[in-house]
Amino acid sequence: METIYIIDVLIADTQNDIKLIYSEGKNFYDPIDNTIGFYNTHGFVFRKNQKKSGS
Repeated sequence: METIYIIDVLIADTQNDIKLIYSEGKNFYDPIDNTIGFYNTHGFVFRKNQKKSGS
């Protein structure tokens, strides 16, 4: 399984928009159109450094 650091990918992509949407069944990332789907009724949090736990 490949690890994708979504925030790094999205920040590096200056040619495309980022879409954040509510997902009905799961969290996902679609690299084709830079869409992140969140399946969470309580919101979401972006960590300052996703490579370090607890940051």
